[in-house]
Amino acid sequence: MTASIVFWGLPPITAPLSNTDQNVPTTSCNRGDYTAKSLIQNSDKGRGIVRTYNDTQLLSKDAKTAITQIVVDEFVDKFGKLTTPELKQRSDELAELFPKEPKFSWYRPTTITDGRGKRLRLGKYPSGSLYYRNNNYKPKHSRPEKAVDSSVDSTAVEEENEDILFTPAAEVELKEIKAWLRHEHDDWEEVKLKWAQTTTYRLNEAYCGRFTLEDLITEYPLLSNPKGHTLVEADFRYKYPGVGDALFKSWGRFRTSIYDFFEADIADAGGKVLVKLLTDGKSSDGVALSDDARDCITIILLVYLLPTLSVTLNQEGKKRWKPSFAESKEAFLVHVTSQAGIETGVDRYRNRCKLNGWPAQPLMIVVGSKLTEITDYLVYLGGSCYRFSTFLKSLEVCYKLFKIYKLSFPAESSGPWALIGHSLFNFEVTERDVHYRQICRIQTHLNNHD
Repeated sequence: MTASIVFWGLPPITAPLSNTDQNVPTTSCNRGDYTAKSLIQNSDKGRGIVRTYNDTQLLSKDAKTAITQIVVDEFVDKFGKLTTPELKQRSDELAELFPKEPKFSWYRPTTITDGRGKRLRLGKYPSGSLYYRNNNYKPKHSRPEKAVDSSVDSTAVEEENEDILFTPAAEVELKEIKAWLRHEHDDWEEVKLKWAQTTTYRLNEAYCGRFTLEDLITEYPLLSNPKGHTLVEADFRYKYPGVGDALFKSWGRFRTSIYDFFEADIADAGGKVLVKLLTDGKSSDGVALSDDARDCITIILLVYLLPTLSVTLNQEGKKRWKPSFAESKEAFLVHVTSQAGIETGVDRYRNRCKLNGWPAQPLMIVVGSKLTEITDYLVYLGGSCYRFSTFLKSLEVCYKLFKIYKLSFPAESSGPWALIGHSLFNFEVTERDVHYRQICRIQTHLNNHD
């Protein structure tokens, strides 16, 4: 398996500069010595990319990402964020090394001065791969070490990039425990203990088998238990120690800061109605919005902020579909007005998945006569639902289901889920994500928001 996730930020792509490096003086550690060219020259991967470029005059997307990481990561680890002049200097250096690449694709300031001294405005916000990496990369010293949980099975050490091998005796024992876990049991404490003993085995099985939600529930029916969310959270704590309550720590600042984008970027009439609800702070009846109502509306608005432009509907890639905002919302969060409407809302979602040939995935459901008067918060998972007392808890568990079992985000709502993972749980987003630039733009604003 190829890892694309790291705890609390992005890892450096190269080893630290050695004392024997000829490009950086060994007698000092000045930030001015760590230029783009010296960092690339010190990196085996960087030198290889430059050689390939000189031969082909082509810089692939992956190679550009690697160069950006080489130039930014080690510098930030040693000195902190690059300043605006430093970003410009590195952009100039990279333009010399890769002359066919647009210079402003590395770093584009908001303004430049032309040859006559006239100031020209290039955009409302800075942009470019160096700029986004500089704002979103978290240095090594800010990332916690992965803790060792003594309550978890340690038969094998989990490696993110490869399958895990178990001894024959250990595998027999783990399969016996797994068979026990396929049945309902009155002693939930014993369930949690045996669940913890098999964590490595189960997660490896899910990753290697590329489980869908249906596969997951078939293999581990206890997840359908009303208390099954505690098992999901236990797996998540094991896999990502220190990240379990990240959403609640990040939410207040996120909700306040993201509102700026709602006002500036959302043009759809339906979205504007929801923005007005947040602005007014009350419903049309004059009832003040509860925190849960604000949280729910904020999350729904992410669909308008990060819309899905088109989706491939067949393996040949010839049939394309652009989901409407309503369709994107229903693959993200379903609002029904009564308990009786839950089944109808779920069936509508499942039928569309079946029509498009996609597996049904976890889904948030809120129940209430209006969005401003929600009474129940649920997470649907293949025939059953978890119920929660707050909207944020349902959001947290739904995301953890996707993340810990590597379930694919619904195509119609992949942008909102990617932003939630990056901004609220601090997981990496890569340039392969179609919403990468918008997510980086939003995260940069969040980072700079007091």
